[in-house]
Amino acid sequence: MPALPPAPGIVKVTIPYTLLSSSSALNRFYIHYTGTPPTSGNLATFCDAVSAAWNTDLAPLCYSLITQQVVAAEDLSTATGAVAVGTTTHTGTRSGHPFASGTATIVEFKIARRYRGGKPKIFLPAGVSEDMVASGVWGGTYVSSVATDWAAFIAAVIGAGWAGAGTVTHANVSYYNGFTSVQNPITHRWKNVPTLRGTPLVDTVTSYGVEAGMGSQRRRNNV
Repeated sequence: MPALPPAPGIVKVTIPYTLLSSSSALNRFYIHYTGTPPTSGNLATFCDAVSAAWNTDLAPLCYSLITQQVVAAEDLSTATGAVAVGTTTHTGTRSGHPFASGTATIVEFKIARRYRGGKPKIFLPAGVSEDMVASGVWGGTYVSSVATDWAAFIAAVIGAGWAGAGTVTHANVSYYNGFTSVQNPITHRWKNVPTLRGTPLVDTVTSYGVEAGMGSQRRRNNV
């Protein structure tokens, strides 16, 4: 696979988790800045600020045996952009009865651009059985809480930019556009290979929506 092209003004944030029974998962999202690229020291401080925001806003949604591990951040502006990890971890504070590892609450990211295909979203390891009102359906009170808490989390992340970061926003980064059908010369089977953009397309996330249907991490565990 070829290296992904630089994404100017973009920092990738990764939040790993330890779930029940020692399984793991992670969340990734992107922020866009208009000012000076961060140093490794800037990003280390930023990672701990993201972790603190998680503890304040998202820990109350997550069962008490779910642990947020140290946050990582990577400046994607160049191939040599700064990389750093934080130093703090936190544990969920929600009581109740947990679901099996992989059960998730889906937060959709709204962007202005319209296109066919999957839309940006994140799968949070949040919620307990008491938050469910029917098989596979979250209760309205819980959905509202997630919407409020996720918005507060992102606001705190945006407010934690380093000196000189300029305007910081939550963004989505698209690296691929369409695909090319390629035939295997041995098996003669066809495979759709995504077409890599020359320059990533960055969309500002304008709002959020929380799905009432329960989601699953599935392949997002350990990736």
